[in-house]
Amino acid sequence: NGVISTGFISALRTWAVSSNNNTRIPIRPIKVDGSNYHVLLVSPNVLHALKNDSTFQTAQREAQDRGKDNPLFKNAVAIWGNVVVHEHENIPEYTDGGGASVRYATGILFGAQALIYARGEPEKIVTETDDYENEYSVKWGVVMGVKKPTFNSADYGSVGVYIACADITGK
Repeated sequence: NGVISTGFISALRTWAVSSNNNTRIPIRPIKVDGSNYHVLLVSPNVLHALKNDSTFQTAQREAQDRGKDNPLFKNAVAIWGNVVVHEHENIPEYTDGGGASVRYATGILFGAQALIYARGEPEKIVTETDDYENEYSVKWGVVMGVKKPTFNSADYGSVGVYIACADITGK
């Protein structure tokens, strides 16, 4: 039905780590403390739906520590099947899905090598004093860039997804 759920996240991760009989490159996970993770970036309205998913709530209640430190009560980031679900308020949402009747948001599942960072030359810092040493200024300059990589004209390290959501935040 296009709404986020534990099954949706599991299917998305399964797709990400498989090569589909060598027809595409899997999304390489990010290694943190010896475990492999992918990150799913979603809007607050999408995360709200996940937190109300009964399977997710049961898992959080039964698998996490009991008491005030349980993530259900702390608005913590969700983790399901080694997919870290992270919310960001600037994720676009639309109202024209399914014949203009379904609200949805974009999301991004990514792993290692989802962004490339390059520096053209080392940073340069210049300090100056003016007005008989009453004004002190610092200038910092660097030539650098960040870009989403592509391989054979296809995105590499990430995939965009569309997820149906309600309008809880009035966004």
